[in-house]
This record gives sequence, C-alpha cells and structure tokens, in this order.
Amino acid sequence: MDEKYSVWFVPGEDSDISRILNEVVSDLANRFNAPLFVPHITLQPDVDQPKDQVLKGVQEICKVTKPFVVKLGMMDYTDGLFQTLVSRVEINPELIHINKMIRNTFNRHEDPLYTPHISLLYKKGLENAIKKELILEYENILKNLNFPVRDIHIYTSVPQIEKWEFVGKINFAPI
Repeated sequence: MDEKYSVWFVPGEDSDISRILNEVVSDLANRFNAPLFVPHITLQPDVDQPKDQVLKGVQEICKVTKPFVVKLGMMDYTDGLFQTLVSRVEINPELIHINKMIRNTFNRHEDPLYTPHISLLYKKGLENAIKKELILEYENILKNLNFPVRDIHIYTSVPQIEKWEFVGKINFAPI
C-alpha cells in the first residue's frame, strides 16, 4: 500500500511553546541546511492504512481521551535522521494509555518501545560534538516547557520531509 500516515501531537499554533519550538527548528534548519518541519510528538509513524481508516481510528481514540499536559525533559541526540537532536518528553499515564490505544487500533504491537520526544533537527552525518554543543545552547530554553494536548493531527508520511502534508486534526472529548 502506498498510503502512509503519521499521527502526531502538535502544540497549539498560537501558543508560546509553538513559537519557541518553531524558532528553534527554523534556526537549526538554517544553520545546518536541514529541512523545516512542524514541531510535533510522534504518536505513531507510518500507519499503512487508507486515509479514511486512519481518520476513523483516530476519531475513536479521541472520543475517549481527555486533554492532558505534556512536559519537555532533557535533550538528547541519536545518529538517526528523525532523532538527530530531540527534546525528550516526560512519560505520563496519558501518553502510555494513548500509545497503547494507537498500537491496538493500528495493529502495531511489534513496534519498538515508545519514547516520546520532539525532534528539533533532521540532519544525517552531524558530528556528536556539534550535537552536544547544541544541547548546551538550547536545553535551558526548552527543558520543563509544557503544553496542553487537546487533539491529534494526521500528516502524510512520505520519505521527503518537505512533502509531508497536513491531513486533519481531531479534537479530544470535551472535559
């Protein structure tokens, strides 16, 4: 199947944390000739189902989910493209519960352990020494920031980051 979708949490567009994260992502993309992207917490990447099934599955999850708050933690880095430089997200019961519902809904039981984070830079081949310097530069700005999660966003999941497209947003159940 050619259709793939990613399921995300995205900070509210007009929030301070959205502004801060977008500034960091933009700054790093410019400095390292890297792609721009919407800062987000991936709940489930590469859902290999038709769009209507993805939307229906997310709608069912949102019907039984109440808004909650996520908090950014320590920064980290990997050699992988999609986690070149990240701000880890503190695990809480709501995140664990939603991740279980997503895995059940989309039959993703074999996926690796869920490690929520917000990526700040997608760049292959960046030296670890540079990543460590970037952590020193940004960690005090980002650590302990938090934001309310009130909805789930769906984006297309294609190899070219620049071609990711917004598909829809589904709100959680009212409080």
